[in-house]
Amino acid sequence: MGTSRSVLERVLDSAFADLPAEPAKRLLKLRFETEDKDRYLQLSEKTTAGALTDEERLELDELLTANDLLIIVQSKAGASLRRLSVE
Repeated sequence: MGTSRSVLERVLDSAFADLPAEPAKRLLKLRFETEDKDRYLQLSEKTTAGALTDEERLELDELLTANDLLIIVQSKAGASLRRLSVE
C-alpha cells in the first residue's frame, strides 16, 4: 500500500473511532497460521520463477488481501489504544 489511505481504511475509521481496549488488544494478537505463512512463501517463489497457475495466483491474491486487512486493522487498533492511554 502506498502513502495514501485506502478505501478500506476510510471505511474502517468509524468502526475504530471508539474501540474499547480489550477488543483492540485482541486484534493486535491476530497472526497468520504457520501453514499460511509457508504457503505464501511457496507461492512467492513460484511467482519469481514465473510458474504460478491461475488458481495459485488467486490464492496468493487472497493471502495478500488478508495481510493488507490485518495490517490496517492492527494499525487502527493500535491507534485506538494510544488514544485511550492519552485520555
